[in-house]
Amino acid sequence: MSREPIAQSPFHTPIPTLREPDYPALFTAADAVAKRSQRRHTRLVQINLGLIVAAALFGVLEPIDERYAIFTSIASAISLGAALALELAARLLRLERSWYEDRAIAESVKSAAWRYMMRVEPFESGDADQRFIAVLTEAAEAHRDIAGTLHVKLDAAHQVSNPMRQVRDMSFDDRKETYLRQRVIDQINYYRFKAERNAHSATIWFRIGIVARGTAFVLAIAAIKWPTEGARLVELLAAVAAAGTAWAELGRHEEQAKSYGNAAEQLSALQKLIEEAHEEDALRQRVVDAEATMSREVSLWIVKRV
Repeated sequence: MSREPIAQSPFHTPIPTLREPDYPALFTAADAVAKRSQRRHTRLVQINLGLIVAAALFGVLEPIDERYAIFTSIASAISLGAALALELAARLLRLERSWYEDRAIAESVKSAAWRYMMRVEPFESGDADQRFIAVLTEAAEAHRDIAGTLHVKLDAAHQVSNPMRQVRDMSFDDRKETYLRQRVIDQINYYRFKAERNAHSATIWFRIGIVARGTAFVLAIAAIKWPTEGARLVELLAAVAAAGTAWAELGRHEEQAKSYGNAAEQLSALQKLIEEAHEEDALRQRVVDAEATMSREVSLWIVKRV
């Protein structure tokens, strides 16, 4: 998949840059936990699949030299036992659930922060801080078990940073420029990158599966004449193919490539509309539309994995 030109803003005036610590404390806490849970869950899956393939490999090696048969049998049993233990550990640790729900909290809070900064309803009035805290509290309540482990105070002092207030107090043009550069265009580039990366991964794992299954098929035919040697390799290649399929299923690369690509196109269309907005009401409506598009993408991502 060829990389499309990176979206560019029509503005050139330097503007302040919002960094992750400048977002609400609830976002930074949930984002950190989500990333950590994702890494741990992915690592457990990788090790688990590797152990299954290793067990199959030891099974292939077992009959080659009878002197080492006992050792390969023990190694195969240990590999399968370890894989089973990791599977149970992953279920008990609930890392996958933490990954999804903390990511849902983080993205919900980040979207609310941008609506707050852009003075979008319900944050257009003087009690915006109180309304913002109420929205964050609602987001935390929706995932009470997970949010309770984040240990953050839901008050304005911890959730509304000075950079957020600075963006909110900017002029109309500066706020629009900030939103375009640091929210819309940033997400467009992110979605395009993820679409390209997932399309590439889908191609790689498809080829690995085809090669493993094709080779296993040829060896299965050959095993008709040489039953011992061919059958052992067929089992190994079948395990490799199964592990590849399981890993591809975890990533859902082809689905994700299409989903991210569609989201990038939708935001690109909204980018043009935001650039053409010259009144506060028009800008607010475009912000609502853009945030709805991004929230929908997050919701679809979570639904596909639950």
